[in-house]
Amino acid sequence: MELATALKAARQRANLSQQAVADELHISRQSISKWETGKTLPDIENLIRLSTLFDLSLDDLIKGDTTMMTKISHDSKVFTILKIVLATLVLTIVFALTIAFTLVQLVPGTVHPILVYVPILFSLIVPVGALLYMLINIRKQPSRGMKIALVLALAGVLCVFTLRILATFFQLPYLTDII
Repeated sequence: MELATALKAARQRANLSQQAVADELHISRQSISKWETGKTLPDIENLIRLSTLFDLSLDDLIKGDTTMMTKISHDSKVFTILKIVLATLVLTIVFALTIAFTLVQLVPGTVHPILVYVPILFSLIVPVGALLYMLINIRKQPSRGMKIALVLALAGVLCVFTLRILATFFQLPYLTDII
């Protein structure tokens, strides 16, 4: 059964008006009407509330509606991509700032020149290792480890670009010479 039909039938079995359901879910009556006519689909939070209100399992509400199953699958993929992008940006900023502040503390002539390259090498070794891990496991179903490796690889690569921008903008000694 399609979700719109299932929602309307469940509401009528419960002897509730659209307004009563809307009040229970803290949304507008028009939203209920759009769901019942199939113009829009409820989000997962409202689906859970509806299943509780009508004493139905989520399977009963969702499985018969391919549109709803597609929407949930799409929303899940979008959420995963957003998490990867956010994690990548945060790690990039942390990597870049840590390396930049470490190098700024170094006084020219007081440190062995090879030590200057350690943070930069670290920012390159981490993404290369992550990319190798991904290549080794390329044929497998993407797992949590693959997503973490992707985030580390992207963050490491972006870190080098961020360091270059920091070096140019703030005219940091060592960074300008190295990158």
